[in-house]
Amino acid sequence: MSFKNIKLDSYEPLIRHEDAPRPGQVQSKQLQVPKDFISVFCIIGFCLAIAFAITSIPTVISIFTDSKKTSLIETIVFIVAGCSFVLSLAFCIVGIVECENPHANGKGLGIAGMCLTLGFMVLSIFVAFFMLLINGIAPEYNGPEKQIGNFQVKLNTSEKRAYKAIVTEWHWDGNLNHLVIEVPDQYSEDIVIEKIGEKDHGPKTIFFTTHLTEDAPDNITIVTSPDTYVESLPPGTKVTYEELEFTLVIGKNIKEAVVRGLPYFAFENEDGSVTIYRTRIYVVCSPDNPYFYSQDGKLYVRSTGALCEEIYSDQ
Repeated sequence: MSFKNIKLDSYEPLIRHEDAPRPGQVQSKQLQVPKDFISVFCIIGFCLAIAFAITSIPTVISIFTDSKKTSLIETIVFIVAGCSFVLSLAFCIVGIVECENPHANGKGLGIAGMCLTLGFMVLSIFVAFFMLLINGIAPEYNGPEKQIGNFQVKLNTSEKRAYKAIVTEWHWDGNLNHLVIEVPDQYSEDIVIEKIGEKDHGPKTIFFTTHLTEDAPDNITIVTSPDTYVESLPPGTKVTYEELEFTLVIGKNIKEAVVRGLPYFAFENEDGSVTIYRTRIYVVCSPDNPYFYSQDGKLYVRSTGALCEEIYSDQ
């Protein structure tokens, strides 16, 4: 028998490959090489970084704005800012680690998200320091002035956000039977009146002052210097001096009072004479006030028992 005409390539090789299935075994599927993909963590982290960038500055401004009132929108923005800051960093870090896989893309997106988050955090800190500086320099009560009864009050911020106020003026109608100055406890249901004047209002002091109402009699004049006023009267004008005592009633919420004293009031009588009233203040303080107490018409500091020197009760 001759082997010359036998084609060897028509037969299977006698040497079996190591990966070839053995008899009785099912050949397993070959592992497929994964395709390139963008890290979902990086995408989510970058989106959260954008959310933090949008909400961070408004959150800081809301926190350092002088107000005890917080709207629902401000609360939602605050929650979104806090959550987005933490989650953004977490997702970006996980995404960057995941991008160590040669088939994962998006590492630059994760790095950009981290930089955006940290950058706006630094910016928020600068804004916070700036607002602290402004709040330290600016007067505490820099809101609008409002009228309540015969009193002029100044709010600590815009009326929508205000929660405290000071009394700056009292308007007298000139009636000698209306000599009680009863400071209201509150401007409104939510706004407490806590000061009568203010000692350190930025660079100056706000004194509680007295003015005449528009319907006060025309024969009454507010006088700051009696001598100057008397010199301005026609020669021969009869001038008499009398005492006029006003009662200042301080409520339970007042924690500071700066009263320069009431002015002199000059009354021109029908016979041409003039009566100048020297004024003094008799103070009555609510027993529920934790800062002050009154005794014999004087106001005292409750913690020390010292006389409140910011009230000049006598002319």
